[in-house]
Amino acid sequence: MKKFKLSVILLLVLGMFFLKIANIKGEEIIDPPIINVNKGKLPITIIVGSLETLDFYSYFEVRDNGEEINLKAGDSNRDDDVWWQLDYYYWDEDINDWDFLNTKPDLLVINRYRITLVYNGKDGKLLEPSIDIAVVDEDIKAPVFSSEVRDEYKYEVHDEDDLARFYRRFSAYDDVDGVMEFESNDEIVDIETVNIHELGTYQVKVRFEDNAGNILEKATTIKVEDTKPPSILLKRLIVTKKGKEIAYQKEISYKDNYDSVEDIEIDYLYEFKGNKVEGVDFDKVGEHKVTVTATDSSGNYQIESFRIIVENGLGFWVLILIINGALLVVVGAIIGIRYALKATKK
Repeated sequence: MKKFKLSVILLLVLGMFFLKIANIKGEEIIDPPIINVNKGKLPITIIVGSLETLDFYSYFEVRDNGEEINLKAGDSNRDDDVWWQLDYYYWDEDINDWDFLNTKPDLLVINRYRITLVYNGKDGKLLEPSIDIAVVDEDIKAPVFSSEVRDEYKYEVHDEDDLARFYRRFSAYDDVDGVMEFESNDEIVDIETVNIHELGTYQVKVRFEDNAGNILEKATTIKVEDTKPPSILLKRLIVTKKGKEIAYQKEISYKDNYDSVEDIEIDYLYEFKGNKVEGVDFDKVGEHKVTVTATDSSGNYQIESFRIIVENGLGFWVLILIINGALLVVVGAIIGIRYALKATKK
C-alpha cells in the first residue's frame, strides 16, 4: 500500500514538473521596446512667436516587439496593455529644477521645457525618455557639424564624378533650423580653384550659415593624387634564331593615366637559366627572361615579364642539305641490303 502511495505522489510531482516546463516553453518571448529620441534631428530651439503649436510626439519613434507604434494618434487609453502619454515640465527658476506642467508648453512664453514620453510596452515595463526644448527670443547659436570634417580629402586625378559629390560629405545641425545640407559643390567656398586634372593640394572651406546669420566654418584641403600604375602591353613570347638580334624594346608599349610616355621610367631585368645577366645574348641558345618595370612620376609602378627563345640558327638550305643527305644514306642502305640478299641466294 505504501509503495502504491509513493508511486502516486511521484507521478503527481513529475506531472506538475512537466506541466510547468510546458508552460514555460509556451510563453511568448517579447522583445523590449526600442525608443529613438529626435532621430530625425528636428529643431529643439523655438524662436518665440515663430510657432503657435508643435507636435511633440514627432520627437519620439517607438518600435515595440518588432511593431512600429503610431504615437501621433495622441495619448492612448491607459486601460490597454500598451499605453503611452506625454508629460510636460518647465524649468522653475525659483526651485532651480523641473516642475510639472498641467498643459502643453506655451511656445509664446520664453522658457525651457522638458517633454517626457511615458510608454508602457508589451513587456509590461514602463519607459520614460525625455527631450528638452527651449523657447528663446533670439537665435545666437551657430550650427554644429553632424560629423567630423577632416583636414584632408584625397581624390584620384581626372575623377570628375567623384569630386562632383564632394559636398555630400558634409551636413550640419542647427537647434533652430534643424538639419542643414548642401545642394551642390557650388556651396563649398573656393571649390572653383580645385583642378581635378592637375596634381596638387587645394584649400577650400566648408561653411554653413543658419537663418539668423550664425556661421559654422572649417578649412580643409583637397589633394588630387595619382595612385594608378602605368600599363604595359607586350608579347609574352618572342622566338628568334641564334645570332639574330631582335629590337624587343620596340615591341613594348606603355600608357599612364597622367604622365606622358616620355615621363615613364623604364627598367629591365634580364635572366638566363636562372641567373641575372646584363642583357639578352642572342648567341646563347635557350630561354631568356626579361622583366620590365614601368614607374610613373608619382611612384606607381607596374611589372610585366616575357620570354625570348633563341634557337639554333640553321638556315633553310642547310636543312635541305641535311635532309637530302639523310635520304641518300637511307637509300644507300636499302640498296646495300638488297644486294646482300641477292648474293646470299646465289
